[in-house]
Amino acid sequence: MLGEYKIEICMEEYIAFDEGIKEVKEITNEVLLSDYRFVPIYKSQTSDNGTCTVLKGNLFIEGYIQHNIEYTVSNKPIETDIHPNQLCQNIVLELVIHMLQVQKIKVLFDGEGFGGL
Repeated sequence: MLGEYKIEICMEEYIAFDEGIKEVKEITNEVLLSDYRFVPIYKSQTSDNGTCTVLKGNLFIEGYIQHNIEYTVSNKPIETDIHPNQLCQNIVLELVIHMLQVQKIKVLFDGEGFGGL
């Protein structure tokens, strides 16, 4: 494994409902990553065998959170300081990303077959 990265994301979200809510029963979140990229910044000197070690880099991730709220409906709107029928939610999301090592190999071809394997 190349590395383990812990990322904490803090978000504040306002959700408007068409009807009044009486009770929030359950809230579930599913994080879906759609793209990622690791960009090396600093590398070690190239060794005699042509390899080097990445010492530092930036990890870029892209994705979204699928948010599901189960609730019961009220006959009257809920009065809040923000807006009737609106829920303010603070979300703290902790992601743990494991990066696996990608290794390139050198293959020698001598014209008749593969050598060095």
